[in-house]
Amino acid sequence: MTLYLAKDLNRWLAEHHWASGLSYQDIVLDAVNWAAAGDRLTEIFSPDSSTVPLNDIFARPRVPSRPSLGPAEAETRAVRFHRNHMKVIDRLAGTWTGGNRNALLVDALTAYREAHRGHDGQGSV
Repeated sequence: MTLYLAKDLNRWLAEHHWASGLSYQDIVLDAVNWAAAGDRLTEIFSPDSSTVPLNDIFARPRVPSRPSLGPAEAETRAVRFHRNHMKVIDRLAGTWTGGNRNALLVDALTAYREAHRGHDGQGSV
């Protein structure tokens, strides 16, 4: 899978990878697990400004709208996931981001980075 990331998030991901020794896959899965285990997905993906109610009769997710990254702002990162992990990612993406895997993973990574900023003693996490 190819992630489309803002340059600063891609830089953080690379720095965290080298500082921690974790694979890109493990960092992304850690971020998703952190968000799901702490019931943070509601905070990340359900903005107060959404006009779609939580009890929408069509069971549509409250997908926050955000501008697309321009070519000068975006970078890509290839990450391989086990098929069982992709099933979980797809299920979460279907619930929280209208099936957009990239939005799920990027937003979970962004929230994870912000929550853990400075926790490794180097200030890069």
